[in-house]
Amino acid sequence: MQPQEHIRHATQLCQRLRSAATEVGSRDRQRQVRGADPNELKKIYAYLLKHRDLNKLKKLVERLPNSNFARRSGSTEGYYRNIQTALGAEFYRFGVDDAIYVLGWACRLL
Repeated sequence: MQPQEHIRHATQLCQRLRSAATEVGSRDRQRQVRGADPNELKKIYAYLLKHRDLNKLKKLVERLPNSNFARRSGSTEGYYRNIQTALGAEFYRFGVDDAIYVLGWACRLL
């Protein structure tokens, strides 16, 4: 993939992240969380850089919304769910190097 394609995919990912919204909280105290915290996306990016394995990344992203890490604030669970939704199946079909570039650009653009 060419650098322009990485940036185009990253821009699309950022648009999906910004428009994503999730309901979090208990039944009587639900609230909507929009978008994603750039710092949470950067943590996912750092994980991908370290492990260079999209299968491991996918498993991590699937587990994060229900993990103890999501309990740090009232919004973190929603951010993780929005990231999970925005990445989608298309992202995991990229090669590892392309996924790293796309996610890196998304971190910069978000």
